[in-house]
Amino acid sequence: MWTHSIAAVCLTFSPAIVVPQASDAGVGLPGSVVSSDSTVFSGRDGQLDVNVPRIQDHGIDIDGRLDEEAWTRAAVLTEFTQYEPVEGIPSTEATEVHVFYTSDAIYFGLRAYDSEPDLILANLGDRDRAALLDDWIRISLDTFDDQRQAYVFYTNPLGLQADGLWIEGMQRRMAMSVAID
Repeated sequence: MWTHSIAAVCLTFSPAIVVPQASDAGVGLPGSVVSSDSTVFSGRDGQLDVNVPRIQDHGIDIDGRLDEEAWTRAAVLTEFTQYEPVEGIPSTEATEVHVFYTSDAIYFGLRAYDSEPDLILANLGDRDRAALLDDWIRISLDTFDDQRQAYVFYTNPLGLQADGLWIEGMQRRMAMSVAID
């Protein structure tokens, strides 16, 4: 299993991420920090409108561990589906995303599980020159609420980061499956 946390500033939210949903308390992956008052959302069950809690005194250290109390109050996103190689089928490995926001930032804590950790691909390199041949996680924030452009943040298991703006119809760069500016 590898776990990495990233934080990104986002002052506006898509209306879809603040619609309240009923709590599915106590659901989580083995080793997770989900508490009984967490709200868990399943992508496979179509629970795509997520109530992201605002937390004032979060006390988060960006250190790759999700052991602070604030993570137990975060919304938890689970049961993702693939988009490659076959779109819409259940993901082959479990991932959970914890998310909350403060007055000036949105925080994502990710737990990406792998049944064959010896096969995880991760390389060190320059920031924003992430090798997409590595295993990686991408967070896309559609702050424009148009489903045509988004701010994107990538990280690999070693913490190598890349970010940019994804725009629908943008020309693709060599060796990348998506076009990022």
